[in-house]
Amino acid sequence: MNFRFTAAMTAAILCAASAVSCGKDASSSSDVVLEINTTKSTEETTEETTESSSVTTTDKKSAVTTATTTKGKTTTTTAKSDKPETVTTAAATEAPQNTPADPEPEPEQPVDDTPQPEPQTEAPTEAPKPKKDTFSASDIDRPMSDMTAVFGDMSPTHADACIPKGDEGDSVYVYDYGNIVFQCYSQGGVHYVGYIIIRSADYSTDKGIRIGSSRADISGAYSESFSDGNNVVVPSGGAEYYFVMNGDTVSEIQINVTY
Repeated sequence: MNFRFTAAMTAAILCAASAVSCGKDASSSSDVVLEINTTKSTEETTEETTESSSVTTTDKKSAVTTATTTKGKTTTTTAKSDKPETVTTAAATEAPQNTPADPEPEPEQPVDDTPQPEPQTEAPTEAPKPKKDTFSASDIDRPMSDMTAVFGDMSPTHADACIPKGDEGDSVYVYDYGNIVFQCYSQGGVHYVGYIIIRSADYSTDKGIRIGSSRADISGAYSESFSDGNNVVVPSGGAEYYFVMNGDTVSEIQINVTY
């Protein structure tokens, strides 16, 4: 661009010199017009960048300068012309998607080679034995197996007693558990209860009389009773309650068959 401007200036100067040399007066009123056309081009570039695309816009504007010289006076006129805007749009680049990282492998669990103890098998528990702590005249003549089921099986002792029942006359079989004693008669090889002797307050009659009860307690529990010396007798069908008294207090209870 500077080269074109220099060439034009050189040509104008040569032309003016030639006119003087051709006999024209330098001070002549003839006007010398020197026109210089320069074109200046400017470029403005704007870049816009986004995450997904790049846009470049280029505006080109041309400026035309006309210089007019009249008698040493130079007038410069500049015209601007706009050229079409060129827009270059780069293809949108798809943003890379985040790819999940591969999960880290789980650490291997150590193998426990220690021998495990065998599960303990609980020993089967015996069924609880039935409990019996109350006795009445209805327990007379019952099979002794009903009592051994409660108090435990045992080998009885053989004794002589006056029980008018059974195959053996006056013979009895005694099951002595300490605080309670059963005297049985034998009938067909089976032992039946003939006497019950209670010696502990852990056991009582069906009316609540036990060791330690008073004479008044007996009278209040049973409507019919009579005295046998210091002792108290209460009849009950084919059996009777015989309360051995220590003064005015029960010290032993006997329930036996009558004969």
